[in-house]
Amino acid sequence: MFARFRLGVTWVLLAAEGLLGGGVPAGAQGPVGPPDAPDAYALLALSKMHVSGSISLLTGSLGVNEKEGALEVDGGVPVQLNTADGVIASRKADLVMPSECTAAAFFADTTTGGSSETCGAAPRQDLPEGKPPLIPDVKSSAICDLPADFPNFPECDASDPRTVDAGTDESLPHGKYGALTINGGTLRLEGGDYVFCSVTTNNGSELVVEAPSVLLVGDSFNVLPNSQINVDGAPQDLRVLVNGKQNAINIAGGTALVPAFSGQPAAHPVPLATTTCSFRPVVSRSFRINTTAVVAQLCALEKPAILNLFSATILGTFVADEINVGDIQGGNVVPTTTSSTSTTSTSTTTTSMTSATSTSTTSTSSSTTATTTPTSTTSTSSTTVPTTTSTSTSSSTTLVPPTTSVPTPTSTTTSSSTSTSVSVPVSTSTSTSSSISMPPTTSTSLPPCNPLQLTLVSVKPKRSNPSKGTLKVHGVLADAGWAGVDPQQSGVILGVQRIAGLSTCCTIEQQHWMKRGPAHFKFWNMRRTVCPPLSDMQIKVSREGRATFRFFAPEIDLTGTGSPELKLGAVVGNRCSVGNVSLTSLRLKKNGRLVYP
Repeated sequence: MFARFRLGVTWVLLAAEGLLGGGVPAGAQGPVGPPDAPDAYALLALSKMHVSGSISLLTGSLGVNEKEGALEVDGGVPVQLNTADGVIASRKADLVMPSECTAAAFFADTTTGGSSETCGAAPRQDLPEGKPPLIPDVKSSAICDLPADFPNFPECDASDPRTVDAGTDESLPHGKYGALTINGGTLRLEGGDYVFCSVTTNNGSELVVEAPSVLLVGDSFNVLPNSQINVDGAPQDLRVLVNGKQNAINIAGGTALVPAFSGQPAAHPVPLATTTCSFRPVVSRSFRINTTAVVAQLCALEKPAILNLFSATILGTFVADEINVGDIQGGNVVPTTTSSTSTTSTSTTTTSMTSATSTSTTSTSSSTTATTTPTSTTSTSSTTVPTTTSTSTSSSTTLVPPTTSVPTPTSTTTSSSTSTSVSVPVSTSTSTSSSISMPPTTSTSLPPCNPLQLTLVSVKPKRSNPSKGTLKVHGVLADAGWAGVDPQQSGVILGVQRIAGLSTCCTIEQQHWMKRGPAHFKFWNMRRTVCPPLSDMQIKVSREGRATFRFFAPEIDLTGTGSPELKLGAVVGNRCSVGNVSLTSLRLKKNGRLVYP
């Protein structure tokens, strides 16, 4: 029966923090070995997994399958798994003392000299006899096996590409197609087996699964920021099998920074991936929920097939030969709960800096304390949502996702929350409760943009067609403070104001970036399909944090009328830079080229 999980992702975000803790309670018996079924894992790599950002899994385990498998966790990165049955397993493991690590068990035969021998309260144990591999035949498992109608991976029909434009809502029957691109619209899968050359969901896209579906993707499966994949369904409703190599699966969230340029609105709807807009960082968030969410079972087993998974909420099982992961939350299945009732008295005070009034509210409520038992199964799960009855002159509900700070469930907790954002009121609230409460969270708005400095602008008309020309721009994103910036993890959002027909915002996602040195990154796309009209871009970051850039557009329209100023903005991770130069400063050279300075 087709499963619908309207509360699936929401419940993963709001589930009781008692699922995460310091480790297995004293006297309790942890798992005797790693899980032997793929769907018991949220993340399963065949050969290698690199964790560069926090992981918070309410359900499911984390493992590297093969005999020479290796798990690498960067120093100071929190790794939090369910302390009831969440397992970390790999023949080689390098935890490098995470700032916070929780799991029911930690299995590894070999650790490096600097690696931690424990995950929180869970000590390292040798893998049981006969393991690895953790799972003998992943390829024939229910998650990775081909549908019965396909003895071999099928060929796509490149002559039949499909595009879903922004603002549209379309349905698609099963069948063979070319490349699928969703440019901010909604696509509904009617169910069955779908064959695509590639799949890309751009900014603001939604993929809805109306009936159980299997996607067989020949090259790559790309989920870009602000995409929602099967968020109303269960993981088993959507299986995605990818036959590509290298960056086979790329899933990326992102900050709420939206670069754009003010000016006349577009005359017709345009995809959110490349839009005309006004540059401003939008950072008014008092809490953080990743805007990219994927509910599915994904599998890419070619060697090397790499899964890049960053800044997203996931629900399901994600399998690949190699996995690069960071800043994700979720699990493999929705937790199931049984509830008991306790009484809570709460006093809340809220102050707004932009308002002359302040409001104080006192309420008495009956709340639910949830005792949670996680499950790992491919069958349909059901969720019991806690209920709350309150008497108050005014009330409000705030969604607060789990964080890495977890209070002890039986203790009396005092929590405070402070949030600061740009161009919105700053609110501070304090509450005292005798029942389990969500952990304290602090979120500060992103810093203001650095002043972008242009050091070179060159516009050169073409001899064969003076109405067309090339554009070359060099500049400095920041003089300091950008150390650690990595477009391969965050991608780059770029906005260029109108300059004789050039006025766009676009996202160059992390899979398009190459690393030419320790902190030298290059994007190259001669067909100009990723961020038109640009064909290449470079970013260099010094050890001191000075960041420079350059980009090139081989053909722009020189017949339009534009603003007398060129404005440029860029966002890389949680840093942004914006600046401008007057076009009246351009000097005309003898060869007809316009240059600055």
